Amino acid sequence: MKKDICPICGKATYLVYGKHPRKDGLCKEHAEQLFNKEIEQCPDCGKWKKVKDVCDCKKPKNEIAETKKQPTQNIIIDKVIRCITCGYETDGKLFCKKCYSKYCEKEILIKIKNCKEIVPLDDFYEGYFECDDGHVVKSMAEREIDNHLFANNIKHGYEIPLPLSDEKGNRVTLHPDFCVFDEGGKPLYYIEYWGYDDSNRDYTKTKKFKLPLYEKAKITLINVNAKNDLRNLKTNLQYKINNYKEGKINFLND
Repeated sequence: MKKDICPICGKATYLVYGKHPRKDGLCKEHAEQLFNKEIEQCPDCGKWKKVKDVCDCKKPKNEIAETKKQPTQNIIIDKVIRCITCGYETDGKLFCKKCYSKYCEKEILIKIKNCKEIVPLDDFYEGYFECDDGHVVKSMAEREIDNHLFANNIKHGYEIPLPLSDEKGNRVTLHPDFCVFDEGGKPLYYIEYWGYDDSNRDYTKTKKFKLPLYEKAKITLINVNAKNDLRNLKTNLQYKINNYKEGKINFLND
């Protein structure tokens, strides 16, 4: 048996208290199966097997030979739940943390290969949600924001192009989630809904790119954050609308 490798599946040996490898070499999943008395080690040959199964060392030779002709399968049923999009181990859910942050507010199209492999048709596919005023947005939270603005007769547009200049003077066109207009039709303030936390690298990169441009141009921006605002979105949004400061980036880290 290789050092620090599970003798059943070949995964890394579980570290007790995060420091000490198990003496039997079992990984976390098979250690749990041992604890639940689902598997055991044969006292005669040392092989691991299911508790109810007869070890190969006790089977007649002709029965062992017949078993070897059958398709090879893991001796232990793998109870690990894997992410349906990337295959990475999860904590019992259908998505790992990375894929959940990527798809949590989107509708994704998938295809199934060979009756077992699930593949997203497009990693960047956005969901489309129709609002009460006819706007089509990309997440349920954005739909709730749009519906709140419409219900309160707040004139607004979705992803209206906003030309700005970067540090080198180059023209850059951003598309803030919402633009709110005054009675004359001029932009009054913008709303950005940040649906992901900093664990999503691509999303964070976009966020860090856009915010300095807003700040340089003294754009009035209201930030809405999924982490803090989503549970009571309409109330939190209305509070921010009533208390924003002009020419500032408002409520970024509240």
